[in-house]
Amino acid sequence: MLKIVTVFVAVLAAASPCLAEEDINYGCDSRKDTEAVKLVYRVGNWVNMYQFYARYAGCDYGEITDGISDRVTDLLVNHWKLIDQLADTTRKHPTFKRFVLGHVDDVMSQAQAKQVLDAARNQCPEDYKELCAEIVTAVLRRHQDE
Repeated sequence: MLKIVTVFVAVLAAASPCLAEEDINYGCDSRKDTEAVKLVYRVGNWVNMYQFYARYAGCDYGEITDGISDRVTDLLVNHWKLIDQLADTTRKHPTFKRFVLGHVDDVMSQAQAKQVLDAARNQCPEDYKELCAEIVTAVLRRHQDE
């Protein structure tokens, strides 16, 4: 039995660099759920959003999902100038890009969708054109009649 436990620990230790690369916590107990509900609306930039994602990805349900979507909408609509933070972070952490684009959803109003589409189409720095195109696609997926 000790040999099996030793082998399991060795395999886990060998795998940890892969896990540490993103360092995402997909678990969510009641304490983390309570923390996430309190903290989600404090996210004020894309670096904060990534930190929230890394700590609370497993809590992405219910009220927390709505809060994340609200913050993603706010960042895209009211803080477009931070697109460089989003681009840099998503380049380093591709799963974060899927997370962000997945939260471009019905929380975003039609008026907000128009603002984001305008920014992504007309105010996108050349280095971030691919990301902006993905943002346009995500918005149009939810707001077909644009």
